[in-house]
Amino acid sequence: MKPFISAAFLFLAVFLFSAPAWAQGEGGPPPGVTDAVYERAARDLMCLCGCNQTIKNCPHINCEFAVPARVKIRQMSLSGKSYDEIVVNFVQENGEKILAQPKKEGFNLVGYILPFIAISFVGFMVYRIVRVWSIKGEALSAPAKTTAAPQAQAGGELMERLKKELSEFED
Repeated sequence: MKPFISAAFLFLAVFLFSAPAWAQGEGGPPPGVTDAVYERAARDLMCLCGCNQTIKNCPHINCEFAVPARVKIRQMSLSGKSYDEIVVNFVQENGEKILAQPKKEGFNLVGYILPFIAISFVGFMVYRIVRVWSIKGEALSAPAKTTAAPQAQAGGELMERLKKELSEFED
């Protein structure tokens, strides 16, 4: 009976200590992690077939670039590669044109910053133009009230000159 108990104990010990290894599978990352890595990488890498879509959204069913790229991304994610490792691999093979968004460094910063600078500049210029127009409008309407007498005098002189010239023209 003793050999049976020790064999049962040994079997139980092996079973309990190996259970975490069985639960983990083949040592790869959990399925949800690989799906998330695959989805993110396929979304952030461009298809180079000319469709101007990401690898995930390429509309061509038998695309000669997107289909093999999807397979490669899936294999790399299943083998435990991280998102960054997959992206670096594709950039090394195809250059930075494969990135859906340019990196936020170097000259690429101009593309991120310039629109805000341009919008601010245009807004400032519109403000200045409207301000100048409003000041000119106030200036044109204000003197008419205060200098009515000189204008009436100038208008009277012009009327006299007009009458004189018309009478000469009729003669």
